[in-house]
Amino acid sequence: MKKVAAVLISMIFGFMAVACMRVYNADDAVFDSELMFSARLYGDDAKSAYSEMLGVMDRLAESADTTNPSSTVSKVNAAETGEAVTVDGIFCELTQKAVELYYETDGAFNIFLQPLSELWGVDAETIANYTPTALDPQGSSPQTLPDADAIAELMQYANPQSFTLTVDGEMGTIVKSAPVMFDFGGLAKGWAIDRCVEIAERYGIKSAKLDLSGNLALVNGYYDENKGAFVDWTVGINDPRPADLLFRYYVMAFSTVGNVSIVTSGDYERYYYYRYENRDNIRVTHIIGTDGIPIGLYRAADGTYMSKMHVISATVLGDCSMLCDAYATAACVMGLEAGAEFLREKGCDAVLFASDGSMKIVGDVTPCNTDTYDGYRKYEQV
Repeated sequence: MKKVAAVLISMIFGFMAVACMRVYNADDAVFDSELMFSARLYGDDAKSAYSEMLGVMDRLAESADTTNPSSTVSKVNAAETGEAVTVDGIFCELTQKAVELYYETDGAFNIFLQPLSELWGVDAETIANYTPTALDPQGSSPQTLPDADAIAELMQYANPQSFTLTVDGEMGTIVKSAPVMFDFGGLAKGWAIDRCVEIAERYGIKSAKLDLSGNLALVNGYYDENKGAFVDWTVGINDPRPADLLFRYYVMAFSTVGNVSIVTSGDYERYYYYRYENRDNIRVTHIIGTDGIPIGLYRAADGTYMSKMHVISATVLGDCSMLCDAYATAACVMGLEAGAEFLREKGCDAVLFASDGSMKIVGDVTPCNTDTYDGYRKYEQV
């Protein structure tokens, strides 16, 4: 009888522990307030797990934040050719992965384009002066665009052959043989989210949504507090061409059971319009192609730039946020057909939208409530 009573007491206390558990929501500005990290965690000691996740953000910022002059990447970028710079483990890991991805994507994913970004005025600091807003839909425009010689000069060393990285334990040394510069923007957020997923799993978090300025990871199912049960997640994709800039509507939505990373790259967050006289404006985006020219543009015979069809939004689903991040950028650079085929070969699910109104769905993504989203009707699946 005592044994039965003990079991009942244990069950009661176990039920009380579950009943008292609440969903923990938190968000903080990270990377010197440049990015927003938010988390929805359901599980014991969720607050401690979140605190450890913020520590990951701090360590990453010390290593990979190009706007922080004391970060490792800033010191490397400022170093002279031939100068040996000691780098930390995060920098080493990101650089090694970036080199692998450069060759894996035939240069479509390239973290060494920082000088090209500055040349085009689409680097993180400069583009803020030009980006359109709801109050100024056209934004500002630089006076000129780069010529072919300036692009070719910078492209010749925007590759992994321009430096040597030697790793020794948790540190490393890098020596540049050319004035190459690094920008981990297409890799670092994914790396951080992957570490946060590991933390959530280590703490036994039963449900988690982790979002670092668009890099999303979902751990297990969505815990519905009202139902006291786990259900599928519903994920929305932002409309890359909304009716206005004041509200960012969804272009489509889909459901997923969780345990997945979801990342979107596109031309619609960081861009500006360049104004030609007696010609339509052209959109200059922050994603640089393998020719050193922003995607969606090509150089005409007269030296001016013209618009062309390109991927304006690529959403990639997979196990690893860092890879999803890099693959989404690469798909935008590759183009609709080649990008979709690349993602299919990598076993990723994806949704790609193009500037000509076409779209491609790769793998097991089933849109839901498509009649709800006006933006979805603008695209034809091919």
